[in-house]
Amino acid sequence: MVRKLIPLLLSLFVVMGSLQFGNVVKAEQNGSDVSEVVKLIIVEKSGFVHPGISVDPEKLENTRQELMKGNNPWISYYNAMKQTKYASLKFESANLKAGTIDTPKDSTFKKSSANVNLSSDGFRAYTQAVLYYLTGDSQYRYNAIRLVRIWENMNPNEFQYFADSHIHVGTPFYYMVSAAELLRYTTVVDEEYNDEQNGIMNYNLTWTEEDTNKLTKNLIDPVISTFLYSNYRYMNQHLYPVIGAMAGYIFKDDKARYEEAVEWAMVNSTTEKPDINGALKNQFHLIEANDPRNPTGVSYIQHLEMGRDQAHGTGDVIDLTGIARILNQQKTKIDPVNGTVSTAVYAQTPYAFLNQRILEGAEKLYSYMGGYTIPWTDLGYPDFVKVSEAYRGRTGLFFNMSELYDAYRYMEGMTKEELEKKAPQLSFRAKHLTSPNFYNGSKLTNFWGSFSDNKMTEIGCEYWLSIPSERSLDKEIAIPAQAQDSSVSFVERGAILDKSLASVKKEEETTYIRLKSAKNQEQIKETDYDSQYPKDIKTIRGGNQIALPSLIKINKPESEFLSLRIRSTGTANLLISSNNYYGEAFQEVTIPNTHGEWKYIVYNTNGKKQISRTARQLANLDFYSVISDTDIQVDFDRLQYINADGGLKTNVPTFKGNLRQVQYLLKKVPYEQKIELDNADNVTFSLVNAPKGMTIDSDGTIKWTPDKKTDEPVLVTVVADNGVVVNTAQLNFVVSNNHHQAYEAVLSTYNQNQVYTQKIFLEFSKHKEEVETLLKGSTEDRIFLTTLNEMVTSINALELLNPKLADGTFNYYAYDSIIPSVTTMNKDNIKGLVDNDTATFSGDLRAPSIFDFGPEYKISAKAFSFQARRGLPNRSEGMNVYGSNDGVNWILLTETVTTNTEAMETIRVKESLVNESFRYLKFQVDYPGIPTDPAYPGISSFAELRIDGTRNEVNE
Repeated sequence: MVRKLIPLLLSLFVVMGSLQFGNVVKAEQNGSDVSEVVKLIIVEKSGFVHPGISVDPEKLENTRQELMKGNNPWISYYNAMKQTKYASLKFESANLKAGTIDTPKDSTFKKSSANVNLSSDGFRAYTQAVLYYLTGDSQYRYNAIRLVRIWENMNPNEFQYFADSHIHVGTPFYYMVSAAELLRYTTVVDEEYNDEQNGIMNYNLTWTEEDTNKLTKNLIDPVISTFLYSNYRYMNQHLYPVIGAMAGYIFKDDKARYEEAVEWAMVNSTTEKPDINGALKNQFHLIEANDPRNPTGVSYIQHLEMGRDQAHGTGDVIDLTGIARILNQQKTKIDPVNGTVSTAVYAQTPYAFLNQRILEGAEKLYSYMGGYTIPWTDLGYPDFVKVSEAYRGRTGLFFNMSELYDAYRYMEGMTKEELEKKAPQLSFRAKHLTSPNFYNGSKLTNFWGSFSDNKMTEIGCEYWLSIPSERSLDKEIAIPAQAQDSSVSFVERGAILDKSLASVKKEEETTYIRLKSAKNQEQIKETDYDSQYPKDIKTIRGGNQIALPSLIKINKPESEFLSLRIRSTGTANLLISSNNYYGEAFQEVTIPNTHGEWKYIVYNTNGKKQISRTARQLANLDFYSVISDTDIQVDFDRLQYINADGGLKTNVPTFKGNLRQVQYLLKKVPYEQKIELDNADNVTFSLVNAPKGMTIDSDGTIKWTPDKKTDEPVLVTVVADNGVVVNTAQLNFVVSNNHHQAYEAVLSTYNQNQVYTQKIFLEFSKHKEEVETLLKGSTEDRIFLTTLNEMVTSINALELLNPKLADGTFNYYAYDSIIPSVTTMNKDNIKGLVDNDTATFSGDLRAPSIFDFGPEYKISAKAFSFQARRGLPNRSEGMNVYGSNDGVNWILLTETVTTNTEAMETIRVKESLVNESFRYLKFQVDYPGIPTDPAYPGISSFAELRIDGTRNEVNE
């Protein structure tokens, strides 16, 4: 039934005003370029609502009204959208054959480049179709319909599946079909259009039956049958094709296929692979309270693909949110048990389905991504043994929309208070939305098309066209003005983990988080988790008061420091880590007493400059704990990038040398040391916790004459302040009464029961003998201390010949020198092979990986143990190990090959070769498993590697 079709009588002024060529229409702040010239042709037939693929038609009408009034948030989204290349009035196509009107440059669809072209043209066509409806400018319609017609002329016999096309084609296809849907169901201002710039005259702007037939035959049907029609794909690889297919079914009024797709999205009961079923019911999995594997004793929803990584976990939430919107726009309700389309009285909206399953699954993702611990149950699926830290904290792109919050509050009728109780992190995001132009890390980003690389990968940015009018009534969830810098606010992004030690405070115009110090990390709890799951004694949590996600760390020397705007009432240690389960800190910073003044303190994120070589560091999320023996308050305002767009511009004063090394002094012997800096301009030095008599000059020279022996090391912090940021370094002193006592103190740090590499051990022995020689005579204190501290340096440089992992196997990651070079694999990935985490791995390898232990060492082994990357045991299947001493001629060492398993698997070295030593080890898949995707053969990888063997020195 046609509900709205109003004939248009346009004045000559309107017609002439629509004839614009080549220039981008300026987005007026008050929406003055928006008009009501174009009407929606809202049609309900055969159980479908049109136009209703990407947008609710009635809400779209409301959006235009809000724009004409200049109301936010609509006007801000509109202005941002018009700033993008997709909104340009100049016609552009990625797939137009030169010199033609609508002939494809490539009418085949057999490789990823075709999808890149569809993505560009589809999203541009959609943007132009939206702008045509909003403004009435016929040039937008011309651009949109011409783009669609190019793709109407594809060759339906030249479509062929290619690698990952089932994942990547659905979203661009959704936007192209949504563009056609809007063109089909909007009135035409000008039946013909003259593109004088390109010499195209009298171009027909009316959507015709021929358009429908050609688009269906030449694009919709072959795309669905070739790429999108399947219900056995792996987790969210199932959802992407469902979204695209739904768009096609709605456009075609294909009720049977649409209803099938609805069930596939909700339950997917007919899948042949139920364990990896990506439908809502399985993906957001109900863990029963009485399940003996459940550590909490409470029923909860487990988002399964979060066991894979959080990039895919985020995709699940975006996909299911978008699918729910499509169903809701189509007025589709579903059976509360079976997930099938239903018109029964008890039928539910997709949001209500399975006791608001979408809401609970999304909340788990948002909580974990924000830094909170979530419960996890090992269900016996090898892919999802534990929740993954991969991509955790990568939330910056996803604060620009509040779609799911709006759906439950304004369509499902939940109150603000009910939402805050059931979905606190979803509510938190709604209250702290970004502006449509926002910083993602240090990159200024426009929301329109932001979920993309070289192609559109996610739907969702179009939700702004369906924002309910009620949103404007709650100022608490209003979008802010354009961000002035790329800083990350602790209040707007951070997680308060221990509410007994951290809370939000407001002071005039500044809102911040105040931390109370703890005496050690064991005193710091995760209070919300403890309260919600008091029976859980298995899940380790705690150690940090707060966390901050939405970071994008920059791997450039000038930007490797991050800065925190803080103020403190005393001196404390700040530990920075990447987890909240009492893991190792990757950096430690001394917070000086700022006496109530806000200061930017810095810490280094370069992985090679961590205080612990083995500590984990995430790219997007850091955790912070403030530790002090006395009660200290530290206020955290925001994090700022350094020497990046929107960040602080300064050269961080950087300490030279290893200042963490203990310095040994003598009572009543003057000590003097100049602190050397890179970037020392305008630096003011000061000392924190300096003992009596210790001073530092303006040039960084420390002077002190100790007056007594120390029973405990003296810890002193050097503060370097350049007026923009503060960097700190901790000095460690031990004072002895005499030479012999000082020597014994140093020697006590050397473990004589260990076997060290010979070259470095000889260096230590030389310094030790030099000190012992000085002890036999009467030596000047200054010379003795210089020689003694050189001995200290040599002790710290010692490397074990055979360092061990916790399981007793050879720790080949203990020192960077153990494996000077590695082929195929990125050397930095070696760290992930000893971390007991199957989400970190070797990288995808296209050739065998060779470890070179250097010309001075060889390895003899009894066995090797491998564990596959999570979810991909086939890629480490059939692995052998070879040895060589010249890197050319190889000997097979192992008796058997690895099998298709996710368990740690040991393969033994042939008995005849156990005592043989080799400089090189090669890890090679000789009998590969079945490829995960036939389009990607020849990929190998492994997540854990153990070498049960010994490193031997080569005696020349």
